[in-house]
Amino acid sequence: MVLDMRWRTVFLSLFLLVVVFSSIILVYGGNGIERISSFVVYYGDDRVEELRMFDLAILSPLLEEEIVELNNYGVITIGYVSLTTVGGWEPWAKNVSDDLVVGSYVEWKENS
Repeated sequence: MVLDMRWRTVFLSLFLLVVVFSSIILVYGGNGIERISSFVVYYGDDRVEELRMFDLAILSPLLEEEIVELNNYGVITIGYVSLTTVGGWEPWAKNVSDDLVVGSYVEWKENS
């Protein structure tokens, strides 16, 4: 089971990288990827000063103010949506019924 979970994580990570870079190409063209030399995946908020040092920031799509500020600094921002977990803080979490939950990540306090 642990090995299966690791492979699932690897597969999802690779899939998300493809989605991220495809999105950059669609929005910014080839020049968008060429100018990325650093990136960050950040799950919190209120860190614009630190995040503006990166060329690409992958953030919660709920951080509207931070995204606007980072865009003003020229940072490419992309919102992530977890395809495998629901933490309960997302606006759509109330639409996930218990019969759709197959397990829990106790460490993250999220359901999958």
